[in-house]
Amino acid sequence: ISDLGKSLAPLFASLAVWAGEHLPAVERARKAFDTADAATGR
Repeated sequence: ISDLGKSLAPLFASLAVWAGEHLPAVERARKAFDTADAATGR
């Protein structure tokens, strides 16, 4: 990977931390969306 690509490592690390902290909320939102989507048939 290039030096420019390596410069993105801290950003991806931050994203991974955010995802780990917010995963339960994301899963709840996904389930709510899928449930509403199934109810409307869309």
